[in-house]
Amino acid sequence: MTAKDLKNALLQEAVQGKLVPQIASEGNARVLLEEIWKEKLSHGLDFANAKSGKRKSKKETALAGSNPCDIKEEEIPFEIPENWCWCRLGEICNEIKRGKSPKYADKSNYLAFAQKCNVKIGGIDLGLALYLDEKSITRYSETDNLVQGDIVINSTGGGTMGRVGLYETQVPAGIKGVYPDSHVTVIRSIGNINQHYLYYVLKLNQPALEKCGTGSTNQTELKPAVLADFVIPLPPLAEQKRIVVAIEKMLPLCEKLGE
Repeated sequence: MTAKDLKNALLQEAVQGKLVPQIASEGNARVLLEEIWKEKLSHGLDFANAKSGKRKSKKETALAGSNPCDIKEEEIPFEIPENWCWCRLGEICNEIKRGKSPKYADKSNYLAFAQKCNVKIGGIDLGLALYLDEKSITRYSETDNLVQGDIVINSTGGGTMGRVGLYETQVPAGIKGVYPDSHVTVIRSIGNINQHYLYYVLKLNQPALEKCGTGSTNQTELKPAVLADFVIPLPPLAEQKRIVVAIEKMLPLCEKLGE
Protein backbone atom coordinates (compact mmCIF):
# COMPACT_ATOMS: atom_id res chain seq x y z
CA MET A 1 0.00 0.00 0.00
CA THR A 2 1.15 3.53 -0.72
CA ALA A 3 1.38 6.25 1.91
CA LYS A 4 -1.80 7.78 0.47
CA ASP A 5 -3.67 4.48 0.79
CA LEU A 6 -2.52 4.11 4.39
CA LYS A 7 -3.57 7.67 5.23
CA ASN A 8 -7.01 7.16 3.71
CA ALA A 9 -7.42 3.89 5.62
CA LEU A 10 -6.44 5.67 8.83
CA LEU A 11 -8.89 8.52 8.24
CA GLN A 12 -11.66 6.08 7.32
CA GLU A 13 -11.19 4.27 10.62
CA ALA A 14 -11.21 7.63 12.42
CA VAL A 15 -14.50 8.90 10.96
CA GLN A 16 -16.21 5.57 11.62
CA GLY A 17 -15.37 5.70 15.32
CA LYS A 18 -12.88 2.84 15.16
CA LEU A 19 -9.64 4.69 15.87
CA VAL A 20 -10.17 5.55 19.54
CA PRO A 21 -12.52 4.00 22.13
CA GLN A 22 -15.82 5.69 23.00
CA ILE A 23 -16.08 7.00 26.56
CA ALA A 24 -19.57 7.31 28.00
CA SER A 25 -18.67 10.26 30.23
CA GLU A 26 -17.83 12.35 27.14
CA GLY A 27 -21.53 12.61 26.35
CA ASN A 28 -23.50 12.36 23.14
CA ALA A 29 -22.92 14.27 19.94
CA ARG A 30 -26.66 14.66 19.46
CA VAL A 31 -26.76 16.86 22.57
CA LEU A 32 -23.86 18.91 21.18
CA LEU A 33 -25.69 19.36 17.88
CA GLU A 34 -28.94 20.38 19.57
CA GLU A 35 -27.03 23.00 21.59
CA ILE A 36 -25.65 24.38 18.33
CA TRP A 37 -29.14 24.51 16.81
CA LYS A 38 -30.49 26.39 19.81
CA GLU A 39 -27.63 28.87 19.71
CA LYS A 40 -28.14 29.55 16.01
CA LEU A 41 -31.91 29.82 16.35
CA SER A 42 -31.58 32.22 19.28
CA HIS A 43 -29.65 34.56 16.99
CA GLY A 44 -31.97 33.95 14.04
CA LEU A 45 -29.10 32.57 11.98
CA ASP A 46 -29.37 30.34 8.93
CA PHE A 47 -28.09 27.14 10.57
CA ALA A 48 -28.48 25.13 7.37
CA ASN A 49 -26.28 27.16 5.03
CA ALA A 50 -24.01 29.24 7.29
CA LYS A 51 -22.85 31.17 4.24
CA SER A 52 -22.58 34.68 5.63
CA GLY A 53 -24.56 34.97 8.83
CA LYS A 54 -27.82 35.18 6.87
CA ARG A 55 -30.82 35.65 9.17
CA LYS A 56 -33.95 33.56 8.91
CA SER A 57 -37.44 34.99 9.11
CA LYS A 58 -39.60 34.25 12.18
CA LYS A 59 -41.72 31.94 10.04
CA GLU A 60 -38.69 29.98 8.83
CA THR A 61 -37.37 29.69 12.38
CA ALA A 62 -40.70 28.39 13.65
CA LEU A 63 -40.96 25.81 10.87
CA ALA A 64 -37.45 24.54 11.61
CA GLY A 65 -38.49 23.08 14.96
CA SER A 66 -35.90 21.00 16.83
CA ASN A 67 -34.58 19.06 13.82
CA PRO A 68 -33.79 21.58 11.07
CA CYS A 69 -31.69 19.39 8.77
CA ASP A 70 -33.19 15.91 8.52
CA ILE A 71 -30.81 13.42 6.91
CA LYS A 72 -32.27 10.65 4.78
CA GLU A 73 -31.21 7.03 5.30
CA GLU A 74 -29.80 6.80 1.78
CA GLU A 75 -27.40 9.67 2.57
CA ILE A 76 -25.71 7.69 5.36
CA PRO A 77 -22.68 5.80 3.97
CA PHE A 78 -21.71 3.71 7.02
CA GLU A 79 -22.54 2.97 10.67
CA ILE A 80 -21.17 5.14 13.46
CA PRO A 81 -21.09 4.69 17.26
CA GLU A 82 -24.32 5.24 19.19
CA ASN A 83 -23.02 8.40 20.87
CA TRP A 84 -22.20 9.99 17.49
CA CYS A 85 -24.66 11.57 15.07
CA TRP A 86 -24.84 12.60 11.43
CA CYS A 87 -25.14 16.28 10.54
CA ARG A 88 -24.74 18.63 7.62
CA LEU A 89 -21.63 20.75 7.40
CA GLY A 90 -23.65 23.97 7.41
CA GLU A 91 -25.18 23.09 10.75
CA ILE A 92 -21.87 23.25 12.61
CA CYS A 93 -20.21 26.18 10.84
CA ASN A 94 -20.35 29.90 11.34
CA GLU A 95 -19.20 30.51 7.79
CA ILE A 96 -18.97 28.67 4.50
CA LYS A 97 -18.09 31.60 2.33
CA ARG A 98 -16.48 32.31 -1.04
CA GLY A 99 -13.88 35.04 -1.27
CA LYS A 100 -14.05 38.15 -3.44
CA SER A 101 -12.48 38.96 -6.80
CA PRO A 102 -9.26 40.75 -5.86
CA LYS A 103 -7.60 43.87 -7.20
CA TYR A 104 -3.87 43.31 -7.21
CA ALA A 105 -0.91 45.59 -6.50
CA ASP A 106 2.85 45.34 -7.00
CA LYS A 107 3.40 45.67 -3.26
CA SER A 108 1.21 46.04 -0.17
CA ASN A 109 0.67 44.83 3.37
CA TYR A 110 -2.12 42.45 2.35
CA LEU A 111 -2.19 39.17 0.41
CA ALA A 112 -4.82 37.61 -1.84
CA PHE A 113 -5.09 33.88 -1.16
CA ALA A 114 -5.65 32.10 -4.48
CA GLN A 115 -6.38 28.45 -5.26
CA LYS A 116 -2.74 27.92 -6.24
CA CYS A 117 -1.78 28.70 -2.61
CA ASN A 118 -3.63 25.51 -1.62
CA VAL A 119 -0.97 23.22 -3.08
CA LYS A 120 -1.44 19.54 -3.85
CA ILE A 121 1.46 18.39 -1.70
CA GLY A 122 2.78 20.32 1.27
CA GLY A 123 -0.31 22.18 2.47
CA ILE A 124 -0.55 25.97 2.21
CA ASP A 125 2.09 28.06 0.44
CA LEU A 126 1.68 31.82 0.95
CA GLY A 127 4.76 32.32 -1.19
CA LEU A 128 2.43 31.88 -4.18
CA ALA A 129 0.05 34.64 -3.05
CA LEU A 130 -0.11 38.00 -4.82
CA TYR A 131 -0.36 41.39 -3.15
CA LEU A 132 -3.80 42.87 -2.65
CA ASP A 133 -4.44 46.53 -3.47
CA GLU A 134 -4.77 48.27 -0.10
CA LYS A 135 -7.39 50.65 -1.48
CA SER A 136 -9.72 47.68 -1.94
CA ILE A 137 -9.53 46.51 1.69
CA THR A 138 -12.71 48.42 2.54
CA ARG A 139 -14.63 45.85 0.43
CA TYR A 140 -13.80 43.16 2.97
CA SER A 141 -15.29 42.57 6.39
CA GLU A 142 -13.17 41.84 9.45
CA THR A 143 -14.15 38.17 9.36
CA ASP A 144 -12.99 37.78 5.74
CA ASN A 145 -9.37 37.76 6.91
CA LEU A 146 -8.08 34.18 7.14
CA VAL A 147 -7.37 32.99 10.68
CA GLN A 148 -5.39 30.02 11.96
CA GLY A 149 -7.43 26.83 11.68
CA ASP A 150 -9.60 27.93 8.76
CA ILE A 151 -10.34 25.22 6.20
CA VAL A 152 -9.87 26.36 2.61
CA ILE A 153 -11.39 24.56 -0.37
CA ASN A 154 -10.70 25.36 -4.00
CA SER A 155 -14.09 26.15 -5.52
CA THR A 156 -13.12 26.24 -9.21
CA GLY A 157 -10.41 25.03 -11.55
CA GLY A 158 -9.82 21.87 -13.50
CA GLY A 159 -7.76 19.46 -11.43
CA THR A 160 -7.89 21.64 -8.30
CA MET A 161 -11.60 22.07 -7.51
CA GLY A 162 -12.49 20.40 -4.21
CA ARG A 163 -8.92 20.42 -2.90
CA VAL A 164 -9.00 20.78 0.89
CA GLY A 165 -6.37 22.62 2.91
CA LEU A 166 -5.89 23.67 6.53
CA TYR A 167 -4.70 27.23 7.05
CA GLU A 168 -2.05 27.02 9.77
CA THR A 169 0.58 29.14 8.13
CA GLN A 170 2.97 31.73 9.48
CA VAL A 171 2.15 35.06 7.89
CA PRO A 172 5.17 36.87 6.41
CA ALA A 173 6.51 39.84 8.37
CA GLY A 174 4.67 43.07 7.64
CA ILE A 175 1.54 41.39 6.27
CA LYS A 176 -1.59 42.68 8.03
CA GLY A 177 -4.11 40.35 6.46
CA VAL A 178 -4.67 37.46 4.04
CA TYR A 179 -7.95 37.42 2.11
CA PRO A 180 -9.32 34.58 -0.07
CA ASP A 181 -10.11 35.33 -3.69
CA SER A 182 -13.31 34.31 -5.47
CA HIS A 183 -11.95 30.85 -6.37
CA VAL A 184 -11.55 29.82 -2.73
CA THR A 185 -14.19 28.95 -0.12
CA VAL A 186 -13.44 29.30 3.59
CA ILE A 187 -15.03 26.99 6.17
CA ARG A 188 -15.00 28.23 9.74
CA SER A 189 -16.63 25.98 12.32
CA ILE A 190 -18.45 26.91 15.49
CA GLY A 191 -16.28 27.12 18.61
CA ASN A 192 -17.34 23.78 20.10
CA ILE A 193 -16.40 21.85 16.96
CA ASN A 194 -12.78 20.82 16.53
CA GLN A 195 -11.59 22.37 13.27
CA HIS A 196 -8.84 19.79 12.84
CA TYR A 197 -11.32 16.93 13.07
CA LEU A 198 -13.49 18.67 10.48
CA TYR A 199 -10.48 19.10 8.21
CA TYR A 200 -9.65 15.37 8.32
CA VAL A 201 -13.26 14.45 7.53
CA LEU A 202 -13.29 16.74 4.51
CA LYS A 203 -9.80 15.66 3.41
CA LEU A 204 -10.96 12.04 3.35
CA ASN A 205 -13.94 13.11 1.25
CA GLN A 206 -11.89 15.26 -1.14
CA PRO A 207 -12.44 12.85 -4.09
CA ALA A 208 -16.21 13.16 -3.56
CA LEU A 209 -16.03 16.95 -3.29
CA GLU A 210 -14.09 17.10 -6.55
CA LYS A 211 -17.16 15.62 -8.26
CA CYS A 212 -19.69 17.99 -6.70
CA GLY A 213 -19.16 20.88 -9.07
CA THR A 214 -22.07 22.39 -11.00
CA GLY A 215 -22.26 24.53 -14.11
CA SER A 216 -20.90 24.28 -17.62
CA THR A 217 -17.81 22.29 -18.53
CA ASN A 218 -15.68 25.42 -18.72
CA GLN A 219 -17.08 27.04 -15.57
CA THR A 220 -17.70 24.24 -13.11
CA GLU A 221 -17.73 25.42 -9.49
CA LEU A 222 -18.18 23.95 -6.03
CA LYS A 223 -20.79 26.21 -4.45
CA PRO A 224 -21.01 27.01 -0.71
CA ALA A 225 -24.59 25.69 -0.63
CA VAL A 226 -23.37 22.29 -1.86
CA LEU A 227 -20.70 22.21 0.83
CA ALA A 228 -23.21 23.26 3.49
CA ASP A 229 -25.41 20.29 2.53
CA PHE A 230 -22.55 17.78 2.81
CA VAL A 231 -23.25 15.05 5.39
CA ILE A 232 -20.54 14.28 7.97
CA PRO A 233 -20.19 12.05 11.07
CA LEU A 234 -19.99 13.98 14.34
CA PRO A 235 -18.52 12.59 17.61
CA PRO A 236 -18.66 14.35 21.00
CA LEU A 237 -16.14 17.19 21.25
CA ALA A 238 -13.77 15.36 23.62
CA GLU A 239 -13.62 12.42 21.25
CA GLN A 240 -13.03 14.73 18.29
CA LYS A 241 -9.92 15.96 20.07
CA ARG A 242 -8.73 12.43 20.90
CA ILE A 243 -9.23 11.38 17.29
CA VAL A 244 -7.10 14.29 16.08
CA VAL A 245 -4.29 13.40 18.50
CA ALA A 246 -4.37 9.77 17.32
CA ILE A 247 -4.40 10.73 13.63
CA GLU A 248 -1.49 13.13 13.96
CA LYS A 249 0.50 10.54 15.92
CA MET A 250 -0.01 7.89 13.23
CA LEU A 251 0.30 9.95 10.03
CA PRO A 252 4.13 9.99 10.12
CA LEU A 253 4.04 6.19 10.46
CA CYS A 254 1.86 5.98 7.34
CA GLU A 255 4.47 8.00 5.47
CA LYS A 256 7.26 5.70 6.66
CA LEU A 257 5.41 2.44 5.91
CA GLY A 258 4.34 3.69 2.49
CA GLU A 259 7.88 4.42 1.30
